[in-house]
Amino acid sequence: MSEQNSSDSKNSRGYQDVMRSIDDFFHQTYRRFQAPPLFAQSIAVRTQESLEAFIIYAELPGVDKQLIHLEALPHALAIRVMSSESSEQSVEKERLVSIPFVYGEKDIKANYKDGLLRITIHRHRQSISID
Repeated sequence: MSEQNSSDSKNSRGYQDVMRSIDDFFHQTYRRFQAPPLFAQSIAVRTQESLEAFIIYAELPGVDKQLIHLEALPHALAIRVMSSESSEQSVEKERLVSIPFVYGEKDIKANYKDGLLRITIHRHRQSISID
């Protein structure tokens, strides 16, 4: 009978570990996708898609280029404007843009001019021959 109890104890701990992992995942995801405060400014974004590339235009008038940070995420791109008021870098504005294909950091080109951030993500499509 003690063998049965130790087996149940191991299964219970394994279940708790899995549930804790799932809970942690959703808490981390929720923190990333929380809505901005009620009257916070958002980053205006427009997208354009072609066979060669996916282009994102983000309007950031009056923002210093050094305060803009881009982060490549799985199937999304994070655009962040950092606050210039404190010595620590804190996020002032953030926008996540869904990308409809898998991409790598080497596929991204960005330029910023006159308050408009243009991000180009090149597609790498290959034709597959069937024998």
